[in-house]
Amino acid sequence: MNISPQIEQIEFACEEIESDFQKAGKKRKNGEGYESHPYEVTRLFIELWQRSINTNTLIACLLHDHIEDIRWIDYEHIETSFNPEVAFLVHLLSKPQIEWDESKMTQEQREELKRKRNEDFFQNFQSLKNLQAYIQQEASKLWFPLHKKYKEGTKNGLKKKARIIATLKICDRIHNLYTIDDFSPEKIKEKIEETEKYLIPLAHELSQKDTAILDMLRKALLYAHKKYTQKSARASLEKR
Repeated sequence: MNISPQIEQIEFACEEIESDFQKAGKKRKNGEGYESHPYEVTRLFIELWQRSINTNTLIACLLHDHIEDIRWIDYEHIETSFNPEVAFLVHLLSKPQIEWDESKMTQEQREELKRKRNEDFFQNFQSLKNLQAYIQQEASKLWFPLHKKYKEGTKNGLKKKARIIATLKICDRIHNLYTIDDFSPEKIKEKIEETEKYLIPLAHELSQKDTAILDMLRKALLYAHKKYTQKSARASLEKR
């Protein structure tokens, strides 16, 4: 049976996920193989998008954590393995890497750098307007034909790309919130506050015609609130 090139690319992406996370020794905090996360995020995206999805978008969804979580993977690696559009989408979903000298920084200083990096990154996701500006900004840095495409393309085309990226990021957060059980209370609180400040407003914008994504994010957020309360209460009782 002949397999279409698109299916072959998706199967190759799945092989990359499993091979790369295994080599990196990456597991989720609950002990599951890390590949369970990109698969679940992709399933959520397909469920919530409810429109035709092109191959590049599906592959980017599968690889959305690759640049951020695997030290030897970068934009150029994904561009070579797949194409510039996939690499660009994954780049948009990835927090910038922080370079620091371990010997010259305290743990507190490193944590503050991460906090500021995360805050700056998520401000791009606070609204679809911010996200459209971020797409154009990053396209101008990475690949001139992409910059030309997003600069000269139709407004509707840019809006659709922003909605795709927004939906992908929210699907990522929904699954993260539901798998937060093994995080510390402090880390859970950070994820809750980040979600409420940036991603709930974004989900409101996406939900003007269909509230499914907002409803799902709110349910995941409620689950995180429950886990935070349980862990905080347990920690308080253990101090007695």
